[in-house]
Amino acid sequence: MNQLHTLILAAGQGTRMRSEVAKVLHPILDKPMIFHVVSSVLQLQPAAITLVIGHQADRVEAAVASLFPEAIHSNQLGFVCQSEQRGTAHAVWCARQQLAASGQITLILNGDGPLITSESLAALIQTVASQQAALGLLTFKPESPHGYGRILRNSAGELIGIVEQRDASPQQQQIQECCAGIYAFRTAVLLRLLDTLMQEKPQHEYYLTDLVALAQTQGAKLTSLLSNDPHECLGVNDLEQLSFAEKLLQQRLQHA
Repeated sequence: MNQLHTLILAAGQGTRMRSEVAKVLHPILDKPMIFHVVSSVLQLQPAAITLVIGHQADRVEAAVASLFPEAIHSNQLGFVCQSEQRGTAHAVWCARQQLAASGQITLILNGDGPLITSESLAALIQTVASQQAALGLLTFKPESPHGYGRILRNSAGELIGIVEQRDASPQQQQIQECCAGIYAFRTAVLLRLLDTLMQEKPQHEYYLTDLVALAQTQGAKLTSLLSNDPHECLGVNDLEQLSFAEKLLQQRLQHA
């Protein structure tokens, strides 16, 4: 996909891991968590991959460079540093120069989602392209939606936004469809939304859900794709989830 720029958010510390090691460097099947994410992305053959790093940036960059030397050598894979942790949209803002330089579509995903498959990522990108949408979200229905942002739809079933758990009304908390934190944007739209968001909320934290809400108010076309496998959308935030992800990956390999 020579029109695709993939952005992997990997700047977080991961305090719930109870470890001095950066979250994305915790091992799953003898490889750092971030290895599995980058491997899935590389199968898409994107024009460029940018990792947004922050906590233990030098260690994360060195680990990824050692795992993917060919992508580094060809300049397909690069890094940008988010020195301040000011939200997911701010992380994207830190990479705006790289995004402007390549790709009509920007795929954004998290470095702590090692179960995501290239097939689902490709399907999301295709959904955005075929529907000529400004942005698309990957959604899923976990066994328990608690803690996840809920997908809001109008009476026609059209995507109109995301509400975080902390802001959701009791009725909204009953919604089963959740945001996976994986987005495909038209790059020009993404950069325009980022500029607007930064001007409207100076010196604040900025989140990707803010961009979705802003796009909706501007009348941009939104779309979504529901994952067939809710497990692939699970993030890893603690050691228990790390163990569960490793178990699922092992099962996937056994049945491959």
